[in-house]
Amino acid sequence: ITGSITASGAISASTTIQALTGSFNQLESTNFLGSRPINTKTANGTLAITDAGTYIRCGSHKLIIPLNSNVAFAIGTEIEFIQTSSIGHLMVTASAGEAVTLNSRFSLFSASGQFSAISCKKVGTDEWDIIGDLTR
Repeated sequence: ITGSITASGAISASTTIQALTGSFNQLESTNFLGSRPINTKTANGTLAITDAGTYIRCGSHKLIIPLNSNVAFAIGTEIEFIQTSSIGHLMVTASAGEAVTLNSRFSLFSASGQFSAISCKKVGTDEWDIIGDLTR
């Protein structure tokens, strides 16, 4: 196709859609290359569906990954965190008493300090892998 296309509603394709020149302002997809939206968290809290696929800047907060029945993140969802505070440790945890499995080497779930990063990937219905610069 040459020229422009105007569409109202969804556009689907059986293969990859690419911009050869110019750019897309935003392409919403569960499979994407490029930048992640940046969010900021200023207090402890539970992750929401709007956190899927984002890069979250936060202080030394406790952020809870909820049960799939409460927030249905798609399997494959990734959420990245960076601790911006020089005090304390950002901690990613599961809701108390709930059956969310968090996998991490040595069962570490806290960022090790300022500018430490954590990445969480949903690998099962209520299972997440946690990697990054972690400490106790």
